[in-house]
Amino acid sequence: MPRTILLSILAFALAGCSMGGWLHVSEPSVSPLQKPSLSDHGVILLDGISISLRPENTVGGLLTIGPLVFPVIPIGPMADSNREHLPFWVSVQFEPKDATFTFNSKATILKIGNESYEPVRASQLLTSFSTNREGFRSIPGHDWRCFAQLVKLLQPVDGSVTTVKQGCIFLEFPIETPSPSTEFSVELNGLRRLEQPVSLPTIMFKAGTKGVFFFLM
Repeated sequence: MPRTILLSILAFALAGCSMGGWLHVSEPSVSPLQKPSLSDHGVILLDGISISLRPENTVGGLLTIGPLVFPVIPIGPMADSNREHLPFWVSVQFEPKDATFTFNSKATILKIGNESYEPVRASQLLTSFSTNREGFRSIPGHDWRCFAQLVKLLQPVDGSVTTVKQGCIFLEFPIETPSPSTEFSVELNGLRRLEQPVSLPTIMFKAGTKGVFFFLM
């Protein structure tokens, strides 16, 4: 192997490298006339609790790698939700400050076009989560995520009420997972505090693209 190539590989290893790419996501928003509004990262901030929705329909774009801050070498597609042609999942993420909140999954409404859907199955409240890393940091929502692979057999939604702790509930809707370019909205009507309904804005979703960049040590 030519000496110049060996020196190039050595310099690359010593300098470190980075990875970059992009993700196609469903970007949340609320009407300016509705309160409360969303944080810059798509989280609803209420008195005593914060809530975010994470549609499981992320599609990965091209992933690249390169030295330092120049990830210019394509190596393949980024990882994504991998739920094409499967029922649509939406993860509801909760971060309460106390145990006074409850949630009824059945009261959730998904609207796509002129059609409305209620969840047909839901997970238990999942409390195993980790801080977002790499590409997950760019997806709207809390700075932590639950593990979708830890979802046990989803159970039919029966209207039962769950006491909210920090964690997620995965909702399954009776439609095929839409692409991130599909516009839809979600109404969370099942949140209560001390038995009193908590009003939440309708969360609208439209196509969004998020850049991803991180160093490999």
